[in-house]
Amino acid sequence: MGHDCSLKTCPYGDNPKTAGVDEAQRIVCTADGGYFTITFRQYTTDKIYHNAAASTSYVQLATGTITYGSATLTSVSADLQTSLAQGDSVQLYGTNGDTRNFTVSSVTSNTVVMTDIIGMETKTSVPIRKNLKSIKYALEELPTIRNVTVSLTTDGSTATTTACQSGGTYIDVTFTGDFGDLPQMTSSVTSLTKTGGTATHVISTQTAGTKDEMECSNQGLCDRDKGVCKCFSQMTSSNGQGGAGRRGDCGHRQV
Repeated sequence: MGHDCSLKTCPYGDNPKTAGVDEAQRIVCTADGGYFTITFRQYTTDKIYHNAAASTSYVQLATGTITYGSATLTSVSADLQTSLAQGDSVQLYGTNGDTRNFTVSSVTSNTVVMTDIIGMETKTSVPIRKNLKSIKYALEELPTIRNVTVSLTTDGSTATTTACQSGGTYIDVTFTGDFGDLPQMTSSVTSLTKTGGTATHVISTQTAGTKDEMECSNQGLCDRDKGVCKCFSQMTSSNGQGGAGRRGDCGHRQV
């Protein structure tokens, strides 16, 4: 900052001595195939698939049998031809918590062949998980979003596990690291599909944020040479929610 850009700004945060709430926005996704993207403050996420989870970066598809020394999963409990394809990344959860990732070579109705020999202990009923970016991960990759919490429900209270479904999924996003009344997210849904109908994606603000977004949380002075807050007595760096953390924003009140 400054007329010659020689001065540095300091971290912004919420003043813990004032009351406020986090911004909460809701996406209602009605679809059963494809993917969507979210844009916030001019940055756009990677693809978020219709069956992505809230915060877990995989989706469990079925179970199958591993045979040591083979590259093929057999006795698969569901037909995966519509949910897996060549090149997809799959996570297998084997004996004693042994978890490994493999790349799919081919899929039939009851077998999945990997590009490499699995090399895990022979076992039945092994969970087959497709690696997908979670909604939380995709949002927090953006340089304009610090931290969010994400929950999925069918009606605002009944939990569900996928980002979209034909009857609609409520994707509730709470901004826990960016404060104040934030701009509303927007989405691109041209690649979403819905069997027998039109996919929809509706975004609304459920709670407008009222927390402060102030330099050094208004509880310190900014060292313009270093871009570091010098906090007032009993104030130190926070986690964005009033607790101790590494934001460097003077938003934690020591007791």
